[in-house]
Amino acid sequence: MTQPVLPDGWRPSGADYTRYDPVRAWASIDDFVTRSTLERGVDIIRLPSGDHLDVIVGGRAGDAETCIPVFFGGAMPSRPQHTPPFFSGHNLGKLAGGRYLAFSDPLVAADTDLTLGWYAGRAGDHAQETIARVLELAHRRWGQELLLVGGSGGGFAALEQLRRARVPTSAFVWNPQTDIQRYLPPFADAYLATALGLSRPALGGQTVDQREERARAAGIDLAAVGRPIATHGEGGRLLVLQNATDSHVADHMGPYLDRTDLADLGDGLWSGGRESWLVADMGEGHAVPPRATLEAAFLAMVRAGADSRRIATELRSRGLAPVPPHDELPVDLRGGSVDLLRAGLRVTQDECGIVRVWLGRPELLTDPVRVKVEIAWAARVSWRDVPPTGIAIAAPGALTATVHLRDWYGHTVDSVTVPLTVTAQRGIGVVGSCVSRDACEHLPSDISLVAYEARQSLVSAFGSPVPLPPEHDQLSSAFQRRVFEADHASALPDKVRAMAPLTDLLVQDLVDERLGIFVHRDGGVTTRTVEWLGLHRDGAPPVGARLVPFGSDDHLRLFREALVRWRALLEETGLLGRTVLLAPPWAVLTTDGALTGRSLDLDAEAGNAAMRPYIASVEEIVGTPVLGRDLLTRAGDPHRWGPAPFHFDDETERAIAAELVRRTAPAADLGGVDVGGDGVVISVGPSGPAAIVVGVTVPHGARVAYHLFRGAERVEMIGYDVPRTHTFWRVDPGRYVVRVFVMLASGSRVSRASAPVTLG
Repeated sequence: MTQPVLPDGWRPSGADYTRYDPVRAWASIDDFVTRSTLERGVDIIRLPSGDHLDVIVGGRAGDAETCIPVFFGGAMPSRPQHTPPFFSGHNLGKLAGGRYLAFSDPLVAADTDLTLGWYAGRAGDHAQETIARVLELAHRRWGQELLLVGGSGGGFAALEQLRRARVPTSAFVWNPQTDIQRYLPPFADAYLATALGLSRPALGGQTVDQREERARAAGIDLAAVGRPIATHGEGGRLLVLQNATDSHVADHMGPYLDRTDLADLGDGLWSGGRESWLVADMGEGHAVPPRATLEAAFLAMVRAGADSRRIATELRSRGLAPVPPHDELPVDLRGGSVDLLRAGLRVTQDECGIVRVWLGRPELLTDPVRVKVEIAWAARVSWRDVPPTGIAIAAPGALTATVHLRDWYGHTVDSVTVPLTVTAQRGIGVVGSCVSRDACEHLPSDISLVAYEARQSLVSAFGSPVPLPPEHDQLSSAFQRRVFEADHASALPDKVRAMAPLTDLLVQDLVDERLGIFVHRDGGVTTRTVEWLGLHRDGAPPVGARLVPFGSDDHLRLFREALVRWRALLEETGLLGRTVLLAPPWAVLTTDGALTGRSLDLDAEAGNAAMRPYIASVEEIVGTPVLGRDLLTRAGDPHRWGPAPFHFDDETERAIAAELVRRTAPAADLGGVDVGGDGVVISVGPSGPAAIVVGVTVPHGARVAYHLFRGAERVEMIGYDVPRTHTFWRVDPGRYVVRVFVMLASGSRVSRASAPVTLG
């Protein structure tokens, strides 16, 4: 047929109606409601923006005890290759044997770049209310209950309409979104930018609440969460089928259920009143449930007044919606003991702005959980799912990464925030002295010192805090003030928790135990540090405190008691299997063969003898490996910190560093960083199951292009003048490299290949 035209000359653009007959055009929803008789065919309703809402009436009058099905479609991943209108549900509609309606999304029809619009329309069009008025007319015209049907984005439209319904209306949906803003950011942001008429940067500068307020003011509801279902007559029934392994369980179902009073009936069934949600093993991830399941559920729900809970139970008993395996069945873990640090959380950021997040021991998370990371900049945040194998994310300029552990209902059961600073691919943390810290100066470039906590006895660390003495302001350096304050605050446990996500190897040494501790009259403990002795030349204890010397029975007893809590802390933070005790013998001789002499109270032989029971206690109680005790050590002469039996020469420090390198776990298989001598650094890694991220640092004024290769095949090319980071999306499984072309300001070109990345 010819394209329909209104009397004022308006006609729908970009659509093809030659497949349909008859086709009717209406100047507005008021025009449609006033004059339409809802006959078979397609009705085109002009919206205020010039977009149009298309609705098809199919089938013929059927059983009066049967609902009128109303279908909403989901995403259109190949939108540019198709021409609207986009109607779904024809086969299910015929199966019901009566009339049915289907809507075409107005904004997806209007914009070829938009694959999903949730039937929410453009600002000012009030598309959702327009649909509600069409549905109201359908009930008034035919006198039957309506059954809204859809999956994913179409499921959201059905849930949203169920809340604004003014006539008997029920719904059957599967794997629905319940809040547009909780959907994948590339798709949600594409819709919001188009619907609200905002640029992506302008949209990115708005908070979730600001976006919701702006949308609501424009006549768009972005969420079905927290809004009661409209109940008219026998309507208000709802059956939701949800794949157990779909991320929507956490992102959409969980937040929805938290705002209802539905009862958890076990095995993934939630029900109350006329509403039921059924979590089942119906497919992988976001896959559409099997046809037999959809048809059975649809035919049951399309009977007016049918009970959703009974239908869910029947689907179970018939094997159409099986109970998920135990390791896939969502469990409410609030109040449980699962945590990220114990599972070996690691977060790094390299000089190219690529953030990597992974778990060193994901097998410890035995309950069904999901991990998400929230990357924060000064004025915006971005969320990504973290796969079991970890993820690399382009995040130049980001300030923090907060990793959230959630059960499959979306409840956050643990969160860890990590400040983002540039570090090497692997990190070493030190709890001890310059013995460990100085050795880290000899580490290779892919391992760096990420944290250093010194001059705090374990006895002090697990004792009660002690107020700072006023004379601490006299300490001359920021480092001295920091460690002195940390010791008085008994801050080491919190410091260790903070360093855990950065640390592949935690190195402990006992050198700072050598000066003993002060036990204060209230039971608090502080370390007898060189800072205290510098402030008090006579070495006198704080007022009311007593000295417990290193090597005394009392000191060793308190140290052993502290080791029990030290081990518990290492277990809590997931560091126990990544911790070593560095215990090289104090050097008797300097590099030049001279005797090393004493360090305050102890010479080398006395120090080594006094250390032995402490080292043995660590082995017995904590069980960490001991490194370096068989080294032939020499003290440096001269040494940057002055003469001492434990101020080792470069050769000894290099030997210690080699031991640490051997003990440091290999970097996660998340791509890698390649540093060239031409000023170009390339970082690459997997950014999810089907994405690869690349970042570069290049000389000032240079321009960059990226070519993605699988073997000898170039699968994608990004030209010059692109940002310093780029993500390749929708990448098939395989082994890839990114070849980076850098056009220098001089006009010369540098070409380098990245480390390999394997997907799948």
